[in-house]
Amino acid sequence: MKAVNLIFILALIFINPLVAQQIKTIDNTGNGDFTSFNEALSYLGQLTSLPEGGVTFQIIANQRFTGNPDTIQVQGTADSPIVFQKFGVGENPVIMVDSLASGDAVLFLKNSAYITFDGIDITDHDPSDSKKYETAVYIFASSHIAIQNCPARRRFMEFMLRLIPMLML
Repeated sequence: MKAVNLIFILALIFINPLVAQQIKTIDNTGNGDFTSFNEALSYLGQLTSLPEGGVTFQIIANQRFTGNPDTIQVQGTADSPIVFQKFGVGENPVIMVDSLASGDAVLFLKNSAYITFDGIDITDHDPSDSKKYETAVYIFASSHIAIQNCPARRRFMEFMLRLIPMLML
């Protein structure tokens, strides 16, 4: 009987954090929780608090998401991070802007914390035009932001030069 109780307690300790984390899918074919990056950002903005364990957005491989993403203004924690990651086999999903609404960056992070982007390409919608963004990602008053396996295309090479000093703060 003691062994059964011990197994039950251990199961609660190890499984509870896994159950609490929310995993959402961004799939522009309509087969996920969200069809666009902005829908996922809107969802984050409506949360009054993050679920225990955080939120992971699985972005389907081989898909393109156009539009101008809203400014990301949400704070995760070490125990409840926010993760945007490639899901599935194939090319990285691509976030591409379709106009010069802001002109400075494709993604803005403001007053944000504990956010990771993993395996997502960031690009301009028309690499042949003369319009350009200053940088792929602009991070302001934020901390614990991780960007990995995310190539930024077309005139975004200064992205790393701007990003590294901010992450050192």
